Amino acid sequence: MNWKEKTCVLFDLDGTLTDPADGITRSVQHALVAFGLTAPREELLDFIGPPLADSFIRRFGFTEVQAAEAIRLYREYFSVQGIYENQVYPGIPELLKKLRDSGKRLFLATSKPEIFARKILVHFGLEDAFEFAGGSTLDSSRVRKGDVIRYVLEEAGIDAADAVMAGDREHDVLGAAEVGIPCVGVLYGYGSRQELQEASATAVVVNPLQLERLLTEGLFFRWLHCPESLQDAFAIREAVFVREQGFVNEFDQRDNTCDHVVLYQNDKPIGCARLFPEADTAGQWHVGRIAVMPEYRGEGLGAYLLQETERRAREAGGLQMALSAQVQAQKFYEKQGYKVISEPYLDEHCPHVDMIKSLI
Repeated sequence: MNWKEKTCVLFDLDGTLTDPADGITRSVQHALVAFGLTAPREELLDFIGPPLADSFIRRFGFTEVQAAEAIRLYREYFSVQGIYENQVYPGIPELLKKLRDSGKRLFLATSKPEIFARKILVHFGLEDAFEFAGGSTLDSSRVRKGDVIRYVLEEAGIDAADAVMAGDREHDVLGAAEVGIPCVGVLYGYGSRQELQEASATAVVVNPLQLERLLTEGLFFRWLHCPESLQDAFAIREAVFVREQGFVNEFDQRDNTCDHVVLYQNDKPIGCARLFPEADTAGQWHVGRIAVMPEYRGEGLGAYLLQETERRAREAGGLQMALSAQVQAQKFYEKQGYKVISEPYLDEHCPHVDMIKSLI
């Protein structure tokens, strides 16, 4: 799929543009009081995203009548106070501006009632970024995500072939699939990677910058684990390290146990790296086999791959990154913050040096 051809981007609101945790959980807590129930904030975070009635029924075993009353009480608090107990995720205003500057048309498609969603956009100064903001109805006649997305497409006159959805929960992915558009799952919200992948998200990104590069350049990462799924990584390494650079012992047993990341552009594998924790040095991770296909070099993609492996290592508690660099690439790594810690040595026919970088 050519992501750059998708001219219309539909955004979810809660968990994608804004973090609504305080407002939503406090509104739920307000509603629960009338039923003689209480729940801590952390246990109510799964109310972010799905339709409220579904969440009250699933979480507390409410009947449909009880759920309707709970929603009324929820809105009693939310419409006055909870609506503003919210914050825009870092990088979102910049993301929206860059997408618009690139020619994208932006729309809102949220399960939150439309009247509240529009007030939130105005409150945070985001309303001008969107051509149309669509949401659910207060009378529950339009609540399901697929119905909301369909409504936005129809009201805004968008051809589904030109559209892509961005959201943080499985409901966004499944709703988009109902109307035949791809969905990008965002991991900085409230859905897990497993949830989004099991719902068949077309791509998954970890921050607004990755979302921007996906939608404007078609770039996205896939992390691979089992050897059976590594064909794309192996093909890149075969092309770069074996055929181009003449390495003989490119593949080894380490490939069976470490994580591999592949960088794609519009579904074409163009770069890769592998990552694993150093067994004898606590907190140190090793990155290697960083390769970019020849026709894609000179565009900063090696640095982009390296940054993704560093992010992954930090996420796993890594304190330091280590690598073995070809001497000819030493200056590149120095620009990325790595320092040489060894004298040059020969690995097969190529001089290398060991380098490290602090991740804290």
